[in-house]
Amino acid sequence: MKVKNKIYNMKITGIPILYYHSIADHEVKNEWSFLSISIRLFKNQMDYLHKNGYYTCNWKELEDHIQGKKQLPEKTVMFHFDDGFLDNWSVVFPIMKEKNFKYSIVVTPE
Repeated sequence: MKVKNKIYNMKITGIPILYYHSIADHEVKNEWSFLSISIRLFKNQMDYLHKNGYYTCNWKELEDHIQGKKQLPEKTVMFHFDDGFLDNWSVVFPIMKEKNFKYSIVVTPE
């Protein structure tokens, strides 16, 4: 994607991209625990954004915004999840669906 380098520059997009890996309450610490935040903290973040009227965009909307094809609301954020952990579906999906928030997941095959 030609605009990919621009996506990460907030001065150009003005849209914060919130990156996550895993949303889980781990009983056991493992090599991936540092990539997680608690379900409670994630819900609090989503509640705040929802209550304060934030719009969520997807990659296509962001690309169109960068290219001047689409105007996004002032309070726009994007959610991106790396690595495709199972909790991106089992935990994140119900929360995002309830709030009508869009998000993307990049699955890393092993």
